[in-house]
Amino acid sequence: MSFSQNLKSRMNMLLFVLAMGIPVTLGFALISSLEGKHISGAIFLSYTVVAIPILFFIIKYPHKIEPLVQIVSTLIAFGPIYIIFFKINEVEHYAWLISYPIYFFVVSGFRWGIAWNLFIYLLFPLSYFYHPFFPEKPSIPLDLLFHYSLANIILFIISAYFARRVETEHVTMQSYADSDQLTQIFNRRYASRILDEMCLRKQGGGQNAFSLILLDIDNFKRINDTYGHNAGDKVLVEVTRVLKKDVRKNDIIARWGGEEFVIILDFASLDSAVLIAEKLRKKLMEHVYSHNLTVTASFGVATYYENMSTETLIHRADTMLYLSKNSGKNCVNFCANTSVHNSCVHCGDESRQLCYSCRPLPA
Repeated sequence: MSFSQNLKSRMNMLLFVLAMGIPVTLGFALISSLEGKHISGAIFLSYTVVAIPILFFIIKYPHKIEPLVQIVSTLIAFGPIYIIFFKINEVEHYAWLISYPIYFFVVSGFRWGIAWNLFIYLLFPLSYFYHPFFPEKPSIPLDLLFHYSLANIILFIISAYFARRVETEHVTMQSYADSDQLTQIFNRRYASRILDEMCLRKQGGGQNAFSLILLDIDNFKRINDTYGHNAGDKVLVEVTRVLKKDVRKNDIIARWGGEEFVIILDFASLDSAVLIAEKLRKKLMEHVYSHNLTVTASFGVATYYENMSTETLIHRADTMLYLSKNSGKNCVNFCANTSVHNSCVHCGDESRQLCYSCRPLPA
């Protein structure tokens, strides 16, 4: 399993908040009930009841953390409403609000952190001017409200500054770490992470298939040996331009290593992926390269099926690429298994049953 560091940190923070919050809210529910404060006990208990399944859901489906972050943030954001309507004269409860800016920026990110904090700050005046449930109780002193507000605003500004700075630096570092310096497309590290996340997402119930294309420039060593490595680098850059021009907008192209490239096609069946691979094969062959070179490439295509691992998908595409290399090069081979348990001998699985479509693409 592979996630970006930003997503990992947010998931860990959310797990920490839930793991710490569940026993705390459960304890408050019991204490409030024993003290006869049944409304407070019910509110704390409802938080606990909602938080427990969310905690287990995150552990089982970490790739679906994004909507869960907003659900938990919504629950936490209603804390001030509870304080305003039910704890209006217990000023020590306002100390809880000091942690809000930090939490929302760390877990929800910069933009959502801004939104949630502004929502809470809009509720602050209500604690002074409006408390319909207990009109006979005195409001929080204005000077104390001012001090809490000032402390929260300072923390808000500091948290927003660092959240924005961390987010910007993360994007810059992530872009540098995920890019191939020569071709300026994604590298193997990024492609592997995306494949992991996509396989995990499909295992979690996604119905739409995705496909993988591996391609390798034919006789690339001969180009380097004959024209030099600078000419070889230019060929790699030109191949990248052709690929970028002729794939779909949402497809992901990455340099897999050396003269090998990978293309991840989301929402693409095997038939669609094979047609795209054949189109790219022709475009690469027809393109005029520096030194008037004619460049061809061999392709291997595989499609994700239910419960398939990333390693299996890559192995299948790589095996089809190897078959293309040994079938005269400049061709497309593809694997059309519908089950990982009924696989082709070419793909290396144990069943030793030949796929009906493990064959070269017809001319």
